[in-house]
Amino acid sequence: MNSRLRPIVFYGLMVVSCILFSSPVTAQIRLDTAYATVGVRPFDEPINPDRYLIRPGERLEVTFIDVNLPGMVLNVNPEGQVVHSGLGVIDLSGMNLRQAREVLTRRLDSLFHADQIVISVGSIYPVVMQVFGMVNRPGVYVGYTSQRVREIIDSAGGIAEGGSRRRIHLRGGPKDIEVDLDLATYTDRTGFNPYLYGGKKVFVPELAQTPVTVMGEVVYSRAVEMLPGEGFAELVALVGGTRTGADTAAAFAVNDRSRNIHQPGGIHPGDQIFVPLSAAAAAAQEVVIAGAVEASGTRIAWDSSITVADLVSRAGGPTPAANSERLAVFRTAPMEMFTSTAIRRFPISVPPDQVQKFNLRPDDSVFMPLRMGFVEISGAVVRPGLYPHTSGLTAAELIAQAGGYIEVDGRPMLEVYDHVTGLTRPVMDRAPVSDGDRVNVMAPERER
Repeated sequence: MNSRLRPIVFYGLMVVSCILFSSPVTAQIRLDTAYATVGVRPFDEPINPDRYLIRPGERLEVTFIDVNLPGMVLNVNPEGQVVHSGLGVIDLSGMNLRQAREVLTRRLDSLFHADQIVISVGSIYPVVMQVFGMVNRPGVYVGYTSQRVREIIDSAGGIAEGGSRRRIHLRGGPKDIEVDLDLATYTDRTGFNPYLYGGKKVFVPELAQTPVTVMGEVVYSRAVEMLPGEGFAELVALVGGTRTGADTAAAFAVNDRSRNIHQPGGIHPGDQIFVPLSAAAAAAQEVVIAGAVEASGTRIAWDSSITVADLVSRAGGPTPAANSERLAVFRTAPMEMFTSTAIRRFPISVPPDQVQKFNLRPDDSVFMPLRMGFVEISGAVVRPGLYPHTSGLTAAELIAQAGGYIEVDGRPMLEVYDHVTGLTRPVMDRAPVSDGDRVNVMAPERER
C-alpha cells in the first residue's frame, strides 16, 4: 500500500471502531433526576485544564489542524482508559485535562502529521459527588460538570447549623481545592465556588470559631466567619462594603469599645462590629439610594416633602434589571433602642402604589434590588434548589415543584428569608413567595 494512504486508511478504521464500541455517557453513569434540580447548563467561564478531572464517561474531541482529516471522538471507559484498536490502551485515570492532552497528543502525533492537534472536552455530563460533613443530608448526589460546589451542597440540604461556609474542600481531583462561598458571593470571586469537574467529594467542616457580626453603615449586616489573618478590611468586604457616608475609622466593637479593632488581632471571635455614619453625613440630614438605579449612591439633602419616588427620579430611575416591587427603605432606630443585641437600622418594604407618597426621614437609605428571576427552596424537600419565579407563586406551589416534603413524622415548619431586608419570618404554605426569596422547610424538632 502507498505509504501516503496508510494514515488515512488507519484513521478510517479508527472512526469505525469509535462508532461501534463507544457508549453514551448515560449508559455509564445513571443520572438520579431526584437531585438534578437545575439541569445541564453551559460553563459560564473557561474551564481550568489543571483542575478538570478526567473521569469514566468523559468524551474527548480531537481536531486536526491544517490537514484534510475529519475530527474524532475518544471515550474514556469505566476503568479510566481510552481503549482503541489503533491507539492501544491509554490510561487517563487520575489525570487532569492538561495531562491527558499531553499523553494523547504524543500518541496521535506519531500517527498523524498535522500542524496542530487540539483535544477538548466534548460535552457537559453528569458526575457522582459525595457530600459529607456539616450538611443536612450527607450522601452521594449527582450533578453536572458545569455546576458549582454550592449547588451540590444545596442538593444535600444545605450547610447545617454550625457548618463553615468558608473552609469547604473539594477533594478527589488533581489537587485539594479550597472553597469559600462567602468570598464567591460577596466579593464576586467566583473561583472560590469552583466547578464540580475539579473533584469527587465535597467536605463541609464545622465552624472553627464564633462568627463576628458586622452592622451599621454596611450593605449587608450579617455574621461573618473570620479566618486567621483577616481583620476589619476583610470583614467589611464580606458584608458587601460600606454605604455612602460611612465612617470606617470610627467603627468599634459594641461589646468592647476600648479595643482598637483596626490593628492586627484587634477583632475577636464573637465581636459585634458597628460602622457608624460620619458626623458630616449625619449633620447634613441627607437621604441616599443604592442598588439597581442608574446613579446608585445618589445622596441628596433631606426636606420634609421628599418622597421615595423623588429620590428614585433624582437617581435616574430604575435600571432595566431592577425589581421596583421589592424596593425597601432602611431607617435608623432611636438611639435608646440601640443595644448590643438590637439592629440599629430596620427595613420598611414600600409597595409600588406607595412610592409616590412615602415620605422619607433624615438618614433614610433606599435600596432598589435586582430582579433575580428565581426563588430558592431548602431543607426537608425532595429536590432543594433554585426554581423560576412567577407572580403569585405560593410556598405550597414551590414545595410541589421541589417534589414535596421528605418523609417526616409530623408537618414541617416553613420560614422565608427575604433577600432584600435580610429578615426571616415564619409562614404558612399558602403564603406568596417573592422574587429572590428562600423558603426553608424545617422538619419537626424530633426529626432534625
